[in-house]
Amino acid sequence: MKKITIALKWMLLVWGAVSLIGLIVAGVIYLRPNEFSEGGPGKSNHLKASDVQHVLNWGELSKASIEQVVHSYESARSFTGDHIDAYAIKVSGLAASDLPSGEPFDRKWTRGDHADQVTRDAVSLATGFSDPATKRWLPQGEEVLTAAYYIRPQRIVLTSGMRVTITEIIFVRLSDQMVFYVSVKI
Repeated sequence: MKKITIALKWMLLVWGAVSLIGLIVAGVIYLRPNEFSEGGPGKSNHLKASDVQHVLNWGELSKASIEQVVHSYESARSFTGDHIDAYAIKVSGLAASDLPSGEPFDRKWTRGDHADQVTRDAVSLATGFSDPATKRWLPQGEEVLTAAYYIRPQRIVLTSGMRVTITEIIFVRLSDQMVFYVSVKI
């Protein structure tokens, strides 16, 4: 009986040690998701024109052609998919007449100063990050909400409290033929 008690004691000690190590590893992975996500903490300026062509397709910008991907940033994904991806694309051949307008939720283009509140909230989410990788070149919220920009929400997800938590949005600045794409999930 004494041998069984000793063997059981050692089995429980080993099981406890293994469980403790497992909890520590899980905690580290949970608290530092970027270190264990595919791609590391994020990738900057690695995309080619073919990688961002979908942005023009989604925006129905078939008359525009990509000259170059000026900037790009794709963050690592957390376990829940939280991320920020942003692209700055230099195009040519784009005019205001190429931006079909419509009702706010028809996924059409809206001039920045005519954006509805939900689109304004989506712009705020998309541009509100203080990530140094995008802060230098991504237009900021109030700038996008002017007559100089056209906005097309591709996807906006609201919580039950009407707070934007996910957005995929495209901005166009016609003055220098720039197209910006931002995808954010928080």
